[in-house]
Amino acid sequence: MTGTIVSSVGGRPRVVRASQIGGQTITAALCDGKPQLERHLDGLFTHSPHRFSFRVVSAALRLDALKELVDDLELDMLPPGIRQSVCKRRLNFIGGRLCAEHSLRRLGLQRAAVGRHQSGEPMWPFGIIGSITHTDEMAYAAVSARYGPFSIGIDSERVVTDSALRDVQQVCCTDREKAFLFRDHSPNLTGTLIFSAKESICKAIHSVVRRIVDFCEIEVTSIDWLQQELRMRPITDGDLVDRVPECKALFQVDQDTVHTSVALDGERHQRR
Repeated sequence: MTGTIVSSVGGRPRVVRASQIGGQTITAALCDGKPQLERHLDGLFTHSPHRFSFRVVSAALRLDALKELVDDLELDMLPPGIRQSVCKRRLNFIGGRLCAEHSLRRLGLQRAAVGRHQSGEPMWPFGIIGSITHTDEMAYAAVSARYGPFSIGIDSERVVTDSALRDVQQVCCTDREKAFLFRDHSPNLTGTLIFSAKESICKAIHSVVRRIVDFCEIEVTSIDWLQQELRMRPITDGDLVDRVPECKALFQVDQDTVHTSVALDGERHQRR
């Protein structure tokens, strides 16, 4: 089953065909021709808290509301590494894929499935970019028409504990970040925000760099707590400096959870 969307590449709109990939959707397998169950599932979705400055379709789903619904799901349709994992990991995977499928339907793709690359990242239908994340309680996904070489990235993290903060600062923060960015707000919140923003940008640039990026290869240069955005760029002596532009991440703090999103040049391409 296919759907047609309008994508913008290089500033020029074009019509592309978004094909189903990855086999049957989890939504179809779960509902199995039961309209009442499908309507119940649709009623469980809410909007994702992740912010974007252009049109992105997103969804959120409480995992505890999903748990009872997936007990009878045929595990054979899941990737081998997922079907053999613990129940919590399977639930996270299913919740994220359901959010992605719901978002794709809202974008006009009624039966588009999300595949999985060997390295584990989602394989989106042609002409689509997207991102999936989850916490212990929630699953989230966001999708958009492709607008250039990069993707979008979202991430959600519980604010770290004091002991975890030390690990975050040691592994994820540059010397400049540690010296200048932890002065004005809770260090636990600041550390979580830096970590989450770097998770988001790594997802957004993976389609271009095609390798694991060390968090210290990207540096947060400023945090605007009023506008809820931060600026970041590749470090000047790294090999990303000519491949990844300086960009901003938008964020939102919801009680004890930080939500970040990155779309490199997304707004500029959408306005052309």
